[in-house]
Amino acid sequence: MKRVKAGFPIFVLLLIIAFLIFFFSQNPLTGALELITLPIQRMMFAASTASPTINPSVQELQQENSQLRQQLAQLEEIKSDDTALHDQFQTTTPAPQKLLPADVVGLQQNALIIDKGQNDNVKVGDVIVLKNNLIGTVGKTTPMLSLVTLLSEWI
Repeated sequence: MKRVKAGFPIFVLLLIIAFLIFFFSQNPLTGALELITLPIQRMMFAASTASPTINPSVQELQQENSQLRQQLAQLEEIKSDDTALHDQFQTTTPAPQKLLPADVVGLQQNALIIDKGQNDNVKVGDVIVLKNNLIGTVGKTTPMLSLVTLLSEWI
């Protein structure tokens, strides 16, 4: 009940405003009402639609900030590409357990004979490298020599 009583004055005020609008819209006095309200309407419209005036230096700073953000985004993309490429080309070479230097003492078709064999713990299937390049694998061993099958044999 209290809520109805509180809303009654607002209802009466809105009813009076509606009556005045209806009365002035059909009356020659409409021009007088428009003459009073039009400048207020223009100011309110201009205030609501006008962009705030910005100092030219602020505009320049905003433009520079935008350009710097674009450059930063480009640099971050380049950095991520660089990291991906770096990771892609970075090789992880496991440290060899044990390297055994050997000399080539003979040559056969697509095979080498080296001066290390079973006495030096060389086994069939061991890999043979020259610097960081795979040359082949041990195919046969004797106590003093080993036959290395070259990779070109497998192609």
